Amino acid sequence: MKIDGILKYWHPRPHVFAKFILFMTVFAISTAFASPPFLTDGADVTDYQKYDAYLYSMTDARPGTIYLQTPAVELDWGFAPNFEVELIAPLVSIIKTGIPNATGVGDTDIALGYRFHQETANTPAMAFIPLISIPTGDVNRYLGNGQMTTQLPVWFQKSFKNWTIDTGGGYNINHAPNTFNNYFGGFLLQNQINQKWSLGGEIFSQGAQTTTQAAYTVLNLGGSYNFTPTLSLLFSAGNSIAGQQNFISYLGLYWVSS
Repeated sequence: MKIDGILKYWHPRPHVFAKFILFMTVFAISTAFASPPFLTDGADVTDYQKYDAYLYSMTDARPGTIYLQTPAVELDWGFAPNFEVELIAPLVSIIKTGIPNATGVGDTDIALGYRFHQETANTPAMAFIPLISIPTGDVNRYLGNGQMTTQLPVWFQKSFKNWTIDTGGGYNINHAPNTFNNYFGGFLLQNQINQKWSLGGEIFSQGAQTTTQAAYTVLNLGGSYNFTPTLSLLFSAGNSIAGQQNFISYLGLYWVSS
């Protein structure tokens, strides 16, 4: 099936639920899910002397290209109070019009999170989480960027009973050929329904990234289900509501040390 045909099928029309199930079975980005399973991050950092791990799959489908990270691993370590380090290593597959399909190691991300303000009754928690992406993917096969990139975001988080608001954004620096520096930002609202279920939705805007990746704004819905206090299922799916057509999803397992 041609890529444009797949994208047409994925575009939400009458049978949204059936298309969602089909898409998720593929498993689900050049778009980074900052706070899995969402694009918008918060001010949470891994607790001191604790470890978090994610095993996941993600997809970013846009005109002419389907980009998969499956499987991918994220490891987080709280190495000091209010500080964490993150390591993200994906296996990447790409289906792109006019070139052979390719699979291989993608670019490796390393982030340092610093929560510089704790949440109070009147103010949100605040965190600076800079990230660098190391070009370990083969740029000639479209599996990587070819040069190191830098992401500089600031995120905010405020809780109200069972509700949590995450918001913020930042700036991407990318000097690879045919790419642009760009801004990004989002607003996420989540509800802790009970001890097992959490559901939420976000609106996230991403500036133009390359000569073939125009700006877009996506509506993304998802949540989590806790199997145990230390093991959870994370999931989300979203589609552009403005700008370039993008369909994204995330499906993964999250483990936190006890």
